[in-house]
Parts: sequence; structure tokens; C-alpha cells
Amino acid sequence: KDMMRELHMAAEMRHLAKEKISQKVDTIRGWISRYSTHIKMEAAKKALTTSGNF
Repeated sequence: KDMMRELHMAAEMRHLAKEKISQKVDTIRGWISRYSTHIKMEAAKKALTTSGNF
């Protein structure tokens, strides 16, 4: 009985760890996409100001 409970607890812990990891990955992905969008905006602004065609 105790062994089964131990296994169940271990499985729960693994499941929680996986969820935390996927949340972290989502956060990092969101951060990267925001960052790359910012870079593209800056590049577009630079291109506009250097070319001078408004």
C-alpha cells in the first residue's frame, strides 16, 4: 500500500515539474517573440529615417 502511494506521489511530482517546465518555456517563447518584434520595429524605424522617404 505504502509503495503504491509513494509511486503515486512521485508521478504527481513529475507531472507538476513538467507543467512548470512548459510554463517556463511558454514564458521564454513569449519573451523572445516580444523581443524580436521590438528588434523588427527598431530596424524599420532606422530604415525609414536613413532612407528619408516618408
